[in-house]
Amino acid sequence: MGSRQLRFQLLLLLLAGCSLRAGGLSQQPILLVLSLDGFRYDYLSRANLTHFDQLRTQWTFVPHVQPVFPSKTYPNHISIATGLYSESHGVIGPFVEPETGRLVDHNETEFWNYSDAVQPIWVLNEAASPDRFSGCMMWPGCSFLKPPTYVQTYNSSIAWEDQVSMVFDWLRDTERPANLVFWYLDQPDSAGHEYGPDSPQVSAQLQRADRLLGYIGRTLRLFELEQRVNLVVTSDHGMAPVPADHLINLDTVVSPEWYTTLGPDPVLRVLPVTGKSLAVYGLLRDGSEKLGLNYTVYLKEKIPERWHYANNPRVTDILLVADLGYMFTTASFNRTLEYYRQMGRNGTGPYGDHGYDPASPLMDHPLLARGPAFRRQFVHTTRMENVDVAWLAALVLRLPLADDALNGSRLRVQPLLAPDSAAFWAGGAGAGFWTAVVLSVVFGSCVVALVIAVIKRSVRRQSVNSSLINGYMFRYSPVHRIHSRAERVSAAVGHGGIDGEEAEHLLSESTPPPTGV
Repeated sequence: MGSRQLRFQLLLLLLAGCSLRAGGLSQQPILLVLSLDGFRYDYLSRANLTHFDQLRTQWTFVPHVQPVFPSKTYPNHISIATGLYSESHGVIGPFVEPETGRLVDHNETEFWNYSDAVQPIWVLNEAASPDRFSGCMMWPGCSFLKPPTYVQTYNSSIAWEDQVSMVFDWLRDTERPANLVFWYLDQPDSAGHEYGPDSPQVSAQLQRADRLLGYIGRTLRLFELEQRVNLVVTSDHGMAPVPADHLINLDTVVSPEWYTTLGPDPVLRVLPVTGKSLAVYGLLRDGSEKLGLNYTVYLKEKIPERWHYANNPRVTDILLVADLGYMFTTASFNRTLEYYRQMGRNGTGPYGDHGYDPASPLMDHPLLARGPAFRRQFVHTTRMENVDVAWLAALVLRLPLADDALNGSRLRVQPLLAPDSAAFWAGGAGAGFWTAVVLSVVFGSCVVALVIAVIKRSVRRQSVNSSLINGYMFRYSPVHRIHSRAERVSAAVGHGGIDGEEAEHLLSESTPPPTGV
């Protein structure tokens, strides 16, 4: 067969693929970001994690990713989504409104919305073109911070495998196929806090996460999406062990009537009562420097610049940071211990915690990636930061961002991309004449489908305030669309003419799916 015939058949195949996929899969680059809370960098070597090992050895692997300060869940998930340090996005923990004295916590919109300038990647993705749709599966803060098309708020009763079904329903929706999903799971962090990072309970959660990863892989194969969907598996921070005798009682240093604190532990923002600021600071400093208690006290202007933390009004004038492996016995911590005892769980330690200086390797976590945008059998030896992940998402999604748009480094993540993707962003010619011809023809054919979809979308928005699509209820407003359905969703069998027996066989190969949260 001649080269011209081969090229002609290639064009036909690509055109056919475009028309077949237009009804239920985005024509834009597709990215799924999965965060496993508290997955320390060395957990990958802790147990026999078959699916993690396959991903680590066959695709892109970053052994060390550094969190932002404080190395806690909320600040770091917002940093991953926005590419900004905590002083820039403002999500650092509960704070007191200066005007009213009211305490604002994570259940309120103000907690997550520090500045209108903060733009998560899910917003930038949808703004880039009308055929882009984003989703958040239990991602911290997403339902408050400019919510995208699809939002499922945190709900521990929804089993992990049901979350897989929901995510793939979003990706394969016939009218609004998501091309970006941020997905959060609360393990192994919960087990690490309660039993310590070296516990068998953490190992059990790692095995459970490995089964989930295999389940996701089999679902990708079931729907023939391995060559379309880019998957990033990462975390927010690591975990340090805290022995039971490493608890700091500040009541032995200064009267609790003289101040209050804002957490979460092991980083405390101190609020002295009126007239006691100097006295509180002096006593806390003496506790550290003279009594040898394992913490450091900072005035706001002395907070290390490398933490990118101090330049925010929500940071108080006095800051306490426990040494690695130590915690403060705050009222919140004592309530948690009492809850553990009531539930018959671990009430005597050891425990686990995070939030410490990001420079500690124990706060690091890994990043693994697979899909058409990523390199195969590649280990990235440069230590990344969580603020770099937003750049990685922007490059995979081909979002046009200025080099200084984010706090992270585009150069640190560019080596992770496959040559074609890297050449695109480097401005290289790369593909050659016939690739350009093929892409031009495919683009032209897809434009027709896109125009039709845009017209339908516009008509739908004008005529409907709420609609039920594939079992999901959505409500529309001029600002955003919020997913309001809390129940579990139908399995992926409902799409695409795959009968239940075939789906059950394919999804149950080798390792069974996890049993849920």
